[in-house]
Order: sequence, then C-alpha cells, then structure tokens
Amino acid sequence: MRSSEFVFILHMMKQILGVTDVLCQALQQKSQDIVSAMIMVSHTKKLIETLRDDECGSFLDDVMEFCKKHDIVIHKFKDPYFEGRSNRKGEIDSRFNERVVKLLELSAALDPKEGYKNFISDSICKLAKKYYYLDFIDQEIDVLKFQLNHFEAYVKVSSVFRKAVIYC
Repeated sequence: MRSSEFVFILHMMKQILGVTDVLCQALQQKSQDIVSAMIMVSHTKKLIETLRDDECGSFLDDVMEFCKKHDIVIHKFKDPYFEGRSNRKGEIDSRFNERVVKLLELSAALDPKEGYKNFISDSICKLAKKYYYLDFIDQEIDVLKFQLNHFEAYVKVSSVFRKAVIYC
C-alpha cells in the first residue's frame, strides 16, 4: 500500500471521479432534460481531455509531492507515464459522435426553460443550414434569421414583463 504506483492510481482516480461526479449528480436530477445532459457530457469530456493533455505535469508533481511528504519510495519512470498510452487518445472522441453532440448543443437554443435563456438565433440558423439543408433554401434561412430576431426580442420583453407582474 505504500508504493508510488498505488499513490499514482489513487490520485488518478481522485481526479477522474472528481470530474465525473458533477456529471453524475446532474444526471440524477429528475428535472434534467436531454439537451442539458448532453451539454454536461460535452463539458465533462472537455475537462477529461484537458486533464489528459494539459495537466499531466502538475498531476505528476502532486503525486511526487505526496510521496515525498509520506516517505514513499518514488520509482523512476523511463518514459513519461502518459506518453505510452497515446493510442487511447482517440477513445473519448470515439465514444461521443461529434456531429450528434454539435446537433444537441445547437438544439439547446430551442430549450424553453427559464424564458428561453439559451435562445440564440444564430444557432438555430446554423441548425437549419447544416442539418435541414434540404428543407430550407438560402433565402428562407435569411427570412428565418429576421423572424428569430423578432421572436428573441419578444421573449426578452415578455420575460421582463412576467418578472414585473410577479413583483407587483
């Protein structure tokens, strides 16, 4: 139990479980919808990728510091630990289809929760242009953009109006 490899594995588990715990807690909420869940999955994926790509050095420093503090013998690595596992780099990307994640992120603009807080007319136009290109010609997408701008203004005014009525 007092080996640097064991400490390394425990620290790695702490990092990964810390990142994924937020996702797990969010997914267990009864009021969670699919769009919000996919956005949370996307954010968790990015955090794990950042841990893998950018934080290896500080992670190893933390492990070394812990081992020194508790008088645990540190084994010398011939190569950096993560370099040998480069074949796994694409695993996270292959688990979640990027097109599906992008589609759901764009669809988040249609979420009516909290007075269409996530409403972005550009995202809806991108959604129409990219995924429904057979249903819309360019002129219709231009018209859609203007209609969505009006809708966005209406939603903002009506949400302010609703808040004012509640406070009265």
